Order: sequence, then structure tokens, then C-alpha cells
Amino acid sequence: MVGTKAPCLIWICHSSRHSSPQVPDPQRSRPCPSPRFFLVEPNLRLCDDVLVEPRRPTYALLMVAMDESYQTQIWRGASAAAKLLGIRLMTFVGSSIDHKHKLPHRHDWEGGGSLINKLANSPEIDGYLPLVGCLGNYEGMHLVEEFLDWLPPKPLVCVGVPLPNRFTVAPGGGGIDEIVHHLVQTHQTQDFVYLSGPLTNPDAMRRLSDFRRALQEVDLENNPENEIFGDFTTDKGQALVQELLATGRRPQAIVCANDAMAIGAHKAILAFDLNVPEDLILTGFDDTEEARSMKPPLTTVAASVFQIAYRSVELVHEQFLGGVAHNETIPTEVVTRRSCGCLGAASTQRLPSLFEPNSDIPDLSRLLTIFTDEEASATFQKRLGKIFDHSSRAELDIWEERIVLASRQTQSACVARNLLDAHSALNSTRQGLESTQRLELQHQIRGQFRAIRDVLADLSQEGFAERLMTGLSQHMGFPLRMFLFHEDFRPEDNPAYEGDSFRFEMDVESQYIGPPRQTGIIPPGNDPGIWCFMPLRLGTEHFGIVQVRDWTSNEVLLEGLRQTLTMIFSAAHKSWEETSLRAKFEQLAVRDQMTGLFNRRGLLEQGTLLANLAQREHQYLGVAMFDLDGLKEINDRFGHKDGDLAIQLLGQSLVEGFRQVDVIARLGGDEFAVVAKMNPDGSLDGAVERVRHSLTRLSEELGRPWQARTSGGWIVWDPSEGTGLESVLSRADQNLYNDKKHRKKHQKT
Repeated sequence: MVGTKAPCLIWICHSSRHSSPQVPDPQRSRPCPSPRFFLVEPNLRLCDDVLVEPRRPTYALLMVAMDESYQTQIWRGASAAAKLLGIRLMTFVGSSIDHKHKLPHRHDWEGGGSLINKLANSPEIDGYLPLVGCLGNYEGMHLVEEFLDWLPPKPLVCVGVPLPNRFTVAPGGGGIDEIVHHLVQTHQTQDFVYLSGPLTNPDAMRRLSDFRRALQEVDLENNPENEIFGDFTTDKGQALVQELLATGRRPQAIVCANDAMAIGAHKAILAFDLNVPEDLILTGFDDTEEARSMKPPLTTVAASVFQIAYRSVELVHEQFLGGVAHNETIPTEVVTRRSCGCLGAASTQRLPSLFEPNSDIPDLSRLLTIFTDEEASATFQKRLGKIFDHSSRAELDIWEERIVLASRQTQSACVARNLLDAHSALNSTRQGLESTQRLELQHQIRGQFRAIRDVLADLSQEGFAERLMTGLSQHMGFPLRMFLFHEDFRPEDNPAYEGDSFRFEMDVESQYIGPPRQTGIIPPGNDPGIWCFMPLRLGTEHFGIVQVRDWTSNEVLLEGLRQTLTMIFSAAHKSWEETSLRAKFEQLAVRDQMTGLFNRRGLLEQGTLLANLAQREHQYLGVAMFDLDGLKEINDRFGHKDGDLAIQLLGQSLVEGFRQVDVIARLGGDEFAVVAKMNPDGSLDGAVERVRHSLTRLSEELGRPWQARTSGGWIVWDPSEGTGLESVLSRADQNLYNDKKHRKKHQKT
């Protein structure tokens, strides 16, 4: 291999449990082990059978939501495959493509969440896994097909829903029709209402067709009024069934096209004081975790969603490695539970068939053989605790199902006692697992709450990024990065969602805050990892994206984290805008618009502060008044625009003649006032003369056919006398008047 000039493939097989799951091979009757492949670049070496610097492919899973059970199962299945294959998985969570949020390459879109998928068009991505049904849920498949055509020509496998001329892993046909047959034959159901998905969704249309065909097969009338069209969401399912029941209609059964709508329908049924299945039978499709834990558990169709996602990753990987691509279907299975009136099996969750052949769970006959032999049973019982501790909840369910079945088949009291002991150990392990998961979930919730609390306690702009980083690093405890469109955290209403469109990066793991360290947003490096990319979006406000790596907790918390960060950014930005606007309004209230100097209100406020300081320090102040000589003549001969210029020149001359600590104001017209600190010798250090010289110079530089001149008068003010500033201004104004009379008299002579 040393000195290789062309890329080649290395096949590394593993046989340990869960390191290489058994996967169905369409060409074989028995499962085959899934290998791990790496694409080796030229000049790479194998040292002692260890591959050095393998080229790990990176695949993009394109989803719509992380808070919906069907898609979280897709995420888990794809993540499991990525981990076991040693590849990198980048999951982009956007939104469905609809008529408002069109394709990324069009110019007539109104910035939507689906545009995050544009980031998947990156040279670092080696293949694509679009969740087709969800992406095209509202507008149909034509926009999805256009989007996929826009992506670069790389390996691509459609997940869940087939598209023409695309490789796909999808559930096999049937399921809804089997449910109809079961309800008619077992529960004598004659009156159905079908809650369908949207007409634009191929999955929804296929299931609707199965429902109609099943009614014909059992000789029941297909009444279009009994077909209700939803959008596969829980909220819509609840709303539609509420409308149905409000009309007084009480069907014997509501058959739903997915579990999410069935869960919503169940809420509506309970709101009308009806019970499932006593008053109304309810079924779903997908066999999600929520369906299993619903009370009563939901009769549904197990579509092997986990396995579909897993196989999709494997197939896109095989394409990348140059294998022959093909379509694949995963069988569906009706799972009867109490929502239709059946008791159902002991198991409420099913281990994906992908993993079962490699599990440590013996089949029924083997289990009975073990517990019949006292010595073998004793040895096996000692191992059970450790086996259970490393089992998933689904595996524990399979264990329970087989232990219960074995106890029913044995006639031996000794074997029954051993099985009872095993069942007791299993229940103890299950309780521990559930407690651990609950505590982990509580820990994550507390962490998010503390981080939010710490950040919201101080939304001031100075040091905001550092405070946010500290809160996230102290309470979150997992790798997280954010890319923002603007370094000042302001939102973008019409984002480009390009790799180089972000201006600010925050990395909790490395504690980096600053400009993006790379052009694209795909994490650098060659380590395997499961990254999730989510838009920080609230309405039309787009702040950027958040990336979370190797998330293992509840996916709803991940969506909660995204929304929390978005609301923090939105709240902070609005707070800063309000502060800025308040400062502007306050400035307008105390500032003169023509000159930018203080107005009378500003003079009184700032002059009083300066007077209080002078009184504490036992100092005197000088209060001076100025106005323009001959302003009326300038206005009459050259216009008011020139008169305004003369006023502005006097204001600028005052700024040049006095110090920054002095308070300078325009009181109105051409009348100005200054409150200034006195010099130790009791003078203004020639400030009045400096103002006059500056005004002459500025007039000459302006080059207008008039010369701006000023008269001024000032007095010394001792703030400790108790005389108010208004009174002092009147005395200074009298001195201004005297100076003006003197200057006019001097000009005449």
C-alpha cells in the first residue's frame, strides 16, 4: 500500500455486538454483516494494520423539525448508522418548502427556514439524505425535485418517500388496509372516518388509496364525507377531530394516516368526555414512542422508521464507495394495542430487526433450555444483571416478552421460579434506566434554565457575547457553535444562507468569540461526529445558525435550545434598540438640531450638574452669552439659508473657543450661552476673544459675501450663593447687550 498513486478502498469487518449490525441484503435470504469502509487517499499508509488518516465521508441529512417523533426516529436511525460506520453526519433542520419559502437558487423567495438546506451545497458534503415527504409536505414533490436537481451530482438516497429516477429507502406497501381488515373482522367496525395527510404528500395519498381499497374489500361504502385532510401534525389532527365531534358525528373508528394526528385526535376525543376504545376506536401509523406511551397505547403500523433511516445512510455510503445503487423497501407490520380494543403484546416498543440478530437475547426455545438446566440457569442468572445494564429499553421489552412467553409454556415450578427471578431483575433494571433517563432530562432542563436565567439577568450590550458563552459552557456541557449574520447580533430579514454570509462565530467548546475562522460552516477536521444544524429564526428575523454535536438527550430539548437562543438574541436586540432609541430621544430632547449643541433644556440640566460640582470643589463658574451682529441684514440681503450658516459658524466658533468640559448651548435664534469653569486667576482665559477670531476665520474660509461677527457678555458665578442659573443667564445677557451697544458705537465712530 505504500506509495499508492490512486485512491483505493479498505474494507474492515467487525463481529462484536453492536459494532456491525446485521442488515437485510436484498440478494440473500440471511442478513449479512455491514462492513466499515474508508476511502484511502494517495500516499496514505497502513501501519501495523491500523489505517492512518482515513478520509471520512460526510453526508447531509435534510430534515424539517426536531420536535416531532417521526423525524426524531429518522435522526436516531441515521445517527446510529453514522456512528457504527465511522462517518460524519451533518443534519440540517429547516422547514418544508412552500410557495413563500421557495428554492434556494430563486430570487423571488421570502427568506424562510427551508433555506438552511442551501448550506448543504458545500464541497465538504459527499452525499445527501433528504427526508422527502416532510420537505414537500405542503406544496408537493415538484419543488423538492427542483431542489434536489439544484444540489451537486453526488450520491443521494431519498428517505421514506420514493421519487422518480431517485434511489429510495421507503416502507413497503400496506398497513392502513390491514388495520381496516382487523377492525372489521375482530371488532365488527362498520363506521369509519379517515384522517388523511395532505393531498400533496405521496405517503398520504398511498395510505388514502389503501384505506379506500380496504373498504371495498370488506364491502363497506366509501363516503367522501368521511375523509378529512390534515397535514400530519398533532395540532391539526386535534382541530379537525374537534370540528368533527362538534357536529355530533360519532364514528365507530377514526383511522389516522400517522401517529402525530392520532395523538391530536385523542386529545380532542378526551375533550368531549369520550373514551378510547370504549366510545371510539383510534389507530395511527408509524409506531412512534408517543404512540406506545399513549393511554391507552395506540394501535398503529410499525413502519420501521429507524431501520429506514439506517439503511438510507448505508446505501448512500455504498454509492459513495462506488457500489451499485438500488431501491429498498422495509416491511411494515400492524401492531395491535388497547386503542382498538386489543390487549396487545407484552412489549410496547419493538427492537428494530436491524439489531435483533446481534443482540444477546436468546430465542424462546433457547431460553427454556437454559432455565431447565439448574447449573446453566445459575450461571446465566449471574450474567443477566450485566446484560440488562447494557440493554436498551427496546431490548428490555423483547426480554420481557420472551420471559413471559416462556413462563406460560413451562410446567416446571423450578423453571417458573427462575423465570420469575429474571423478570424481577429485568423490572429493577428498567426502573433504573427510566430513573436515569428522567434525571438526565431534568439535568438538561435545569442547565438550560440556569443558562437562560444568567443571560437574561443582564442583557446590556457590553460583554453580552462573553456572558452568553459563560452561561452556555457552565450549564450545557456539550459541544455547541453559533454562526451569526452580524457581529452586533442584529437579525437579517432576507438572509443569503451562504457559507460566507456569516460575520460572527461563538464556539462554546473552545471558548472562541470573533469572526468566523473558516469560510464554510461544515466543522473542520476528520473525526467522526453527528452534527445538527438549526436556524436561529423567529418569524422573519434570522440571526444565524446553531450547531450542536453528538447530542444524546431528548430531541425536544434540542428544539427548545434553538428557540431559547433565538428568543435571547431577539430580546437582547430589542433591548439594545430600545436603549439606543431612548438615548436618541433623550438627545433630541436636550440637543439643538441645527448646531448639535445643547438646547435650553440641555443647558439647564448640564449647567446645573456643573454648578453642583463647582460648589463641592469651591470653584467659580463663568456664564457667557453670545449672539450674531447683523443677522437681520444677512437674512434680508442673502436669504435665511445664509443666516442659518452664520448661526452654525457661531456655534462652531464657540466649540473651538471653549473647552470640552464646558457646557455650550443654543437658546434660540442666534442666541448662545456657555457655562464654563473659571481659571484659577478668575478669568475665562481669553475665551471670548478666541471665539471672535475663530468666527472671523471660519467666515473667510466659507467665502460668502458677508462677515459673521458676534457680541458677547459674561459674568462670574458663585454657585454657593444660591442664585439659580436662569437668573445668572439674565445678568450675562445684560452684559451681552452692553457689549453690543459698545461695539455699535465703536463702529459708528
